[in-house]
Amino acid sequence: MSVELDALPVDVLRERPVQEIEAHMDMDALAQVREQEEEDREFLRETLKAR
Repeated sequence: MSVELDALPVDVLRERPVQEIEAHMDMDALAQVREQEEEDREFLRETLKAR
């Protein structure tokens, strides 16, 4: 069987690796990390604004 990747729509080519990687990730842990990162960014914004 032969498959040409350029025959697939661009959105499929972009999304497929993401889906495959996320299938092996703990999405709850990722959500917690992202939430903490946002809190850290907000803290830094407020800290730098106060100067």
